[in-house]
Formats: sequence, structure tokens, C-alpha cells
Amino acid sequence: MTTVDVLLPVRAPAPWLHLTLAGLAAQSYPDWRLLVVVHGDDNGIAELVRDSGVPAEILYAPPTMTLPEVLNLGIGHSSAEYLARLDADDIPLPDRLAVQVRFLQDHPDCVAVGSSVELIDEDGTFLGLREPPPTQAKVLSALRWKTPIVHPSMLFRREPIAQLGGYSTLAEHTEDYDLWLRAATLGWLCALPQPLTQYRIHAGQVSSTKAISKEASDRVLQSRIALARARHESVLLARARHIAWNARQARRRARLSS
Repeated sequence: MTTVDVLLPVRAPAPWLHLTLAGLAAQSYPDWRLLVVVHGDDNGIAELVRDSGVPAEILYAPPTMTLPEVLNLGIGHSSAEYLARLDADDIPLPDRLAVQVRFLQDHPDCVAVGSSVELIDEDGTFLGLREPPPTQAKVLSALRWKTPIVHPSMLFRREPIAQLGGYSTLAEHTEDYDLWLRAATLGWLCALPQPLTQYRIHAGQVSSTKAISKEASDRVLQSRIALARARHESVLLARARHIAWNARQARRRARLSS
């Protein structure tokens, strides 16, 4: 059993997958395995993974599965202590796993840890940094309103996340936010200031313009209320924040799709 499984859903075409695999091959941390979940047609994905030489298990998900279902398939096949999230258009920097594993080992009250990310474009040109809030308390404060940490920068403890049921299948297109709201009922979400992943900004990103369904919004509201109760905060205020969050999501998607 490895200490870390890297959870990587891949849907063809995957034009930057070779760069993602190269970043994994360069990791300074030795005890990890890649869990690739091929979502739909293979189109050479498995061959590319095998040729990369990284330690990997390849799973297959039918194209009818949603992303939360695909991610949960990977979680269900893992027995590692930690799970790292990564997407097939992003690149982990060499010390990512080493730094994040050491942090969670040193901070048992943290359920998950993310980091700053280097923003890059389709050609790999550096665009800037996206930095998370600087303290655990500020991460929690920001979480009440939005997702404060880039999803594929996260390393989390597998067991508590699995006990939560993993990603909610009701929260499609906002599954990461819903998961972190629920995870924050168990402990702290933490973030490191140094960039540990290159996060690619491009037109084909899956959820950039996808509308959030009423079902998904209701799921997030339930998780938001559960967090408020766990932290002994106002449920009424949590509901008000949810209304503001819904409005902000609608404005963002309208702007991106225009």
C-alpha cells in the first residue's frame, strides 16, 4: 500500500496529459501511485500513461458517469492514507507531494491541504499566482462564501473523506465546494503559501460555464447549514450567504458564456 494515491480523471482529448505525467515522474516524494480514471473512450490515454513509466493503476468509467461519480470510483479503489487531486491539464511541481504529506503529518487537525498555484495558459506561459487565504481561520472564513483553494492543488486524508461519502453526486459542477464544506465539519482546511502546482487556464475547462442545477444548489445549502451548526454559527446567516453565492455563480457563468 502506498502512502499517497494521486487521483487523476482523464477524458479525451487530453492534449496536456504528457506534461502532467512528466510532472508526476519528477516528484521528489517516493511513495505514491497514480490512479487514472479514464472517463469514456480511451483514445490512447492508457498507452501514454504506461509509456510514462509512472507507477499507475488505470480504471475505466463509462461516459454517462458524472465527474463526482468518476472521482468516487477512484476513491473507492484507493487504500492510501492520502489522496492528491490533479487534473490532466495541470502540472505538479517537483516537491508538491513531499511538502503536502509532511504538512498533514505535522498537523493532525487538518483534513486537507492545498497551496498557491501558478496560473499558466494553453501554451504554458506564466500568467500569475493564485494564492489562498494565509491562515486556517481565514480559509474557513472564505469557505463560508466560496471555494478558497484550487481543487487540483489539494491533498486530503482519504479515510475521513471516504466516511463523508466522497463527492456528492447531487452537487455536479460544484462538487469540490460541497465536499470542502462537509470536510470542514471534521477539522481544518489548510493551505500553503508556496505554489506547488501549475494550474492551466483554457477555454475547454469542464465547469467554467456549466449552470449549477437546483438540486446541486440545494445540496450545497445543506452542507453549508451543517457546517454552520458544527461551528455553532448562525444558520440564518448561512442561508443568506447561500443566496449571495447562487447570485455570484449565475453572474460568473453569464460573463464567461457571453
